[in-house]
Amino acid sequence: MFKMPKAHVMAALALAAAGALATVGCRVYGGPGHADVAETAASPAGTDPYYDRYLGPLHAERPYYKTIERITFTEQGGDYDPAISPDGTKMIYASTAQSTVPDIYMKTVTGGKVSSTVSQLTSTPWAEIQPCFSPDGRLFAYASNRRGRWDICIEPLAGPSGPRYLTENLKSDSISPNWHPGGEWMAFSNYNLRSQRWEMAVKNVKTGQLRIIGEGLFPKFSPDGRQLAFQRARERSPRWYSIWTIEVDEDFNVAGAPTEIVSSAKWAAINPAWSPDGNYLAFATVHESPEAQGCRRILMGDDIWVVNLHGQDLTKLTDSPEPESHPAWARAKDGRNGRIYFCSMQYGPKNIFAMAPVLPQPYGSVAGPLPGPAPENAPPRSPEGKAPPPEPPAPEKAGPAKVPDLPPPADSRPE
Repeated sequence: MFKMPKAHVMAALALAAAGALATVGCRVYGGPGHADVAETAASPAGTDPYYDRYLGPLHAERPYYKTIERITFTEQGGDYDPAISPDGTKMIYASTAQSTVPDIYMKTVTGGKVSSTVSQLTSTPWAEIQPCFSPDGRLFAYASNRRGRWDICIEPLAGPSGPRYLTENLKSDSISPNWHPGGEWMAFSNYNLRSQRWEMAVKNVKTGQLRIIGEGLFPKFSPDGRQLAFQRARERSPRWYSIWTIEVDEDFNVAGAPTEIVSSAKWAAINPAWSPDGNYLAFATVHESPEAQGCRRILMGDDIWVVNLHGQDLTKLTDSPEPESHPAWARAKDGRNGRIYFCSMQYGPKNIFAMAPVLPQPYGSVAGPLPGPAPENAPPRSPEGKAPPPEPPAPEKAGPAKVPDLPPPADSRPE
């Protein structure tokens, strides 16, 4: 029988996962505590200075992608948490289209086209969310609350055989699984009952060996397995989430200090997703756009962005007034960066879309423009369909500084 998630799980699912899980957390699992989530983990509700428009990052003023395609067509409930197989031929996701609690579904991808048919991988009275593929594509993992708390479960993709519980010996909730490229370890978020905070952990799926990485939510291994991207809240108000990375060694011990990639005092950055080449991170914002700020929308995602690992080349990919979140970056057939799958409410219920991003050369950062002129292929600064502003006249070449004439000395006499 389905049970209401605990308050800390609702906080993680409803706010930190925002667009992809807020609908699950708020509409399906609705219950008390949402106001507390918004005020303590997002920003102090009702404090107007925190809702001012942020103008710091340099970014394109129009969506920057080649094409966009709608992948799912759910008319009731919603589709969430897309994940793409390593070979790019399958997509799994969570959905409430057939039930009031989410199950895991799969679609095939052939020639870049996603099939209209769907296979149901789980069907239980409990919630199954946040699926991911194993590196060889034979297994899938997900989070489930069927044992009274959230566990990480593993099942074969070929056929149902009952879940294997990776976190059965842990005493608290575990969510958001993510496989290491080597296939033997898995990262996930575990709730620390003592500190009452979410921590990142990695566990060997064969031996059960466990490593605690540190505080954070929704860890994602880099394609080379040497870094984890994650989101973490500030220690001061307003407690917006930001995107971080941290290095791990071959034994999955922390090998360096965490690095903050993108952040703001005005909005949150959530749902990090690595590009297949490991040079970029896609993420979703919360409360960044004028539409989100106008209605103080802080329990859902906002738009999809991309940033490189130096905190530069910050590019806005979507510009819909509706909530968008939870990007998943697929690998193209040639091994390069492929399409980005994401969730959007453009047509009412939450569905999954895909786009082919256009990544410009680095020319800006979260702190503002980089020194020097923008590259030739930098994104245009004018909205599509409008003529760009006239170019300013070329500045004149500066000559040597002109020294003003000095007055004659006091004791000098005119000739």
